[in-house]
Amino acid sequence: MAAAPFDGHAGRATASHWLGTYAAVVQGVNRIFALVGVVLVAMLMVTILEDVVARYVLRSGFGWSVDFSRYMLTYLFFFGLAPALASGHHVAVDLFEGAVPRALRQWLPRVSSLLCVAFGAILFWFLTRATLRAYTTGALTPTMIAIPVWWVYAVGPLGALQFVLTALLHAIRAWRGEHLFDTKAPVPEAAA
Repeated sequence: MAAAPFDGHAGRATASHWLGTYAAVVQGVNRIFALVGVVLVAMLMVTILEDVVARYVLRSGFGWSVDFSRYMLTYLFFFGLAPALASGHHVAVDLFEGAVPRALRQWLPRVSSLLCVAFGAILFWFLTRATLRAYTTGALTPTMIAIPVWWVYAVGPLGALQFVLTALLHAIRAWRGEHLFDTKAPVPEAAA
């Protein structure tokens, strides 16, 4: 049986198919994370409104709402890491871009995307260690309603892992010279 002739473009098509599938999965998970973030923001607003009404109108506050709000903020932060990176709404420093010689500026997206992957990997490593330590010790939160600490920490490795996968997608896109962010339409900037 004869081997199929080598086609130099077939490998590229396979790589493009793999990259397209990878990008679709990462973008899909980021959309789910963003949706969870929207739900968490709504829950946070309702919880704070409930606490304000209970304290200042009914004169009887609920102690659990402050703790619950802290936990929601933690979850909101980690569920928002990857979608913010994917959409370009993450914290970025562009102050020094103008100081870099024009010939080297083309390398900035590649270097910054690799630094994001490294940061995410380190964050994932430390958050996973902290979560496993909290799980093995069985520590409880020092709050009104004590819950296992690892329940609060568990979102950290999950959010950091998705951040790494998103940063890796950015790194691949940067090395291929593609657009990094998943923005479909520009988001209007807030007026200063």
